[in-house]
Order: sequence, then C-alpha cells, then structure tokens
Amino acid sequence: MKKLVIAIFSVLMSVLSSASYAQEDRPYIRQMIGEYGECQNVAITETQGNVMLSGRNGWAASGCPQQLVTVLQKLHDGNRNIKDVQLAENGQWLVLYDNNGMEWSSIPQSLEHKVREFNANREVITSVTFNAGGDWIVVTTDHYSASEQWILEWLQEGNRKYGKLWTACVTHKAIAAVYEEGFRYYGEVPASLKDALATTHLDVYRLKIAGNSWFFADEMGRYQYLFGNSVGTNVSSEYSWNWSDFQDGNYNEYGDYDEGYGYGYGDDFEMSGSGTCFALSSDGYLATCNHVVDGARRIQIRGVNGDFNTAYKAKVVAYDAKNDVAIVKIDDARFKSLGEIPYSVNLNAAEIGESVFVLGYPLRAVMGDEIKLTNGVVSATTGFQGDPTTYQISATVQAGNSGGPLFDEDGNVIGIVSSRLTSYESASYAVKTKYLSQLMKNRNVLENLPSDNLIKGKKLNEQVRAVKKFVYIIETEN
Repeated sequence: MKKLVIAIFSVLMSVLSSASYAQEDRPYIRQMIGEYGECQNVAITETQGNVMLSGRNGWAASGCPQQLVTVLQKLHDGNRNIKDVQLAENGQWLVLYDNNGMEWSSIPQSLEHKVREFNANREVITSVTFNAGGDWIVVTTDHYSASEQWILEWLQEGNRKYGKLWTACVTHKAIAAVYEEGFRYYGEVPASLKDALATTHLDVYRLKIAGNSWFFADEMGRYQYLFGNSVGTNVSSEYSWNWSDFQDGNYNEYGDYDEGYGYGYGDDFEMSGSGTCFALSSDGYLATCNHVVDGARRIQIRGVNGDFNTAYKAKVVAYDAKNDVAIVKIDDARFKSLGEIPYSVNLNAAEIGESVFVLGYPLRAVMGDEIKLTNGVVSATTGFQGDPTTYQISATVQAGNSGGPLFDEDGNVIGIVSSRLTSYESASYAVKTKYLSQLMKNRNVLENLPSDNLIKGKKLNEQVRAVKKFVYIIETEN
C-alpha cells in the first residue's frame, strides 16, 4: 500500500503543474460529440488531452500524444472497430480494437502480461483501465482481473452483491465499478457522477473519470457526461486513499433483483408495447424490429423454454433504424441457455411464389400468449412502393407480429416481419435477412448467424413444433 501511495504522489505533483491544459481542450471534444450525435467512449485526462470515439471507427482527439493520434488514424484508415482508449496522466496509453486487438505505449508490464494471457485464452476484453501509479483492471466477457489483490477482492465483493461486473475506472484518485445490478466507489468520485448513475436508464458499459469530469455510455453510443470547468478540478497534493470510505449504490431506481420473483423487473414494470423476437444464438442474442424496442427504457422477454410466467431482462445491443432491424440480448442472472437452434438464417434472396410461414404473438390481449401461425407466399421481392429492403408476403400479420421470423418451406429464416398494409389483409412486409447480417457485422455483434437447419424436409406441423421454442414475446416499457 505504501508503494502505491508514493507512486501516486509523484504523479500528482506533475498534475499540479499543468492541470489546466487538458481542461482547455474539452470544448472541442464536446463539440465533436455533438456533431457525431453518438459517443461510444472517451479518454479524458487532466493533463494529457482527450479523445472521443464514435461509431465503428470514428474518433476525435485534442492535446494527446502524437503517437496515440497516429495509431487512431491508422486504425480508422484500416476500418478497424475502435472500442476503447485509455490515457493516463503520465502519457501512457492503450487502444482496444476489434476482438482484442491492442496498441499501447509504456503500459504497466503486469497489465501487458494479463492482456496477452486473456488473448491466448481467446477471452474478449471489454474494458481496460489503469492509472499512472501502475494500478489496473481488465474486464472480459466472462472474467476480470486487477493489479493488486485488494482491488480484486473489492471487485469480487461487488460481484457477489450486484452480479456481473460490466466496467470499471481506476484513476490516481478513485475507483468506480459498475455491475449488472449496482455500483461501488472508492476514493474521490464526483458526486454528480454518483447521482447520474443512480438515475440513468442506460446500461453502462463504458466509464471514465478525470477530476470532476466524467463520462459513461452504453454499447449503442448513448451517453451522459459532465466535463467540468477548471473550478475544483486541481488535484490536492495532500491526497491519500481512504480504503474504508467506500460507497455502494443501487444501479437504478427499480431495486435489486428478487431471485424468487417471476418477473424480470417486478410488478412495477408498466408494459407499453409488445412484439415478437426470435433466437440468433444459444447464449441469448435475439432478433426483432427496431420499432418494437425504439424508445424503450426497459425490455423483458417471455416464453424462454416455453415458460410464459417468467420474464427475463434484456437490452438492445445493436439497431438499424433505417432498415427497422434490432438485435437484443437477454441480460439476466437467471438465464442459462436457449439450447440448440434448429433453423438456419438464409441470406439468399427469395423468389416470388415461394411458400412461407410466420410465427408470432399478435393481439395478445384478445388472442392470449399461445404462439400463432399464418402462412402464404412471397407476393413480391420488393415492399411498399418498391422498397428493395423488404418482401411483400400474403401471410396475414397483426399488431404484435412485428419482429417475428418469416420462414421459407425448408425452415430457413428469410425475413423479419415488420408491417402490413392496413387496407389489404393479404399485403404484409418482412425485412430481408441480409440487413440483419449487415447490422451484425457493422456493430460487431455475433460472429455467425444460425446455419444448421435441422427441420428441412419435415412437415409444417413438425417444423413449427421444433422452432416455436425459439420464438418469444418481447415486452417494452417506454
């Protein structure tokens, strides 16, 4: 512990001599966040400049080390998916891109070894944070690690209390960690950040702190931030860690999850919309329409393994508003697996006259929760007013069918049911699956769509019996 405090003290003295430098370039970063309209992540410092990341590989930087800027430009030119940037007060930096791609300069050796270890084990790193004193935390999709045993034990205590660790930030002043159901703090965490985390409706997967400034965002690039001015941002040379003065907090206002309760969010969930979704992977990735989840602050899924009394929490991980496609993931501590998916997703264009069928949950208030089947043919390879992104089909659909799968006669998913022409019951539309594939690739969500068809050649009733276990109700609260 003494070694840590000494290392931090030497860094703090350099901060005192130049603390206003990085603060002055934050207006540019704020401007660029506004121009992009989304922000996936940032690196903010008190002395070493600032970076913002937007979209797949967009970025803007000000006051940063030139080598870091050169690397960001190289990754941008190579169309790499830049995920995270970490910049410490002594100029050390790290860039995370694609699935565990790394570029860095002078990071702690123990951190480098841990990164290489996770890479060798093929674990996808989702969050890296470190400070100039050599403290670090790395989070993967399945595990996490830290530079010191006491940091690891502190993270583990939060893990036991609040579920899966989503992200963390360690600075020369504090540690903040966000879990599935809560958050924890050590040291001097801005009060404004604590308030924002306590009330946000975002699933926070990115978190950065620098002095009184902070930023957090979900995986979609929706964000909140407060980049404070120079008042109150200088670091005190009298600083020391106060390990007993930690704080916990509930992640949102809905309370901790009750293990014995049959609803994802409890009886305070006020359903404002209902649609259909279907499985893309056994670990909980689902496809639906963007308009089903657009504007939803909470989402839950019913019908998993045939159980309609239990709802599982879910979140949007990718969406395409233009083509009306979204990918949702079940994100609930109780969830285990959807099982082996019996159908494939076919990206090849269907032809006029091909037989198709639709499964979904229309008009639940009057029709109940049993899955409904309608069938017909592909009436046209273009949709309303010649829209090339959709098929026109003769299968009847109603409100609640949106987001459901459109199958061909072999049991391949060829579309996602999206709308109908209200004047004609036999004119409905489904988004072509190639736009689902494009979304998956553009947002780096899932590597492959289901490709093993176990129901080809079976009778329609046998196909329905096999696939209905993978078509679910999706409920939203706006």
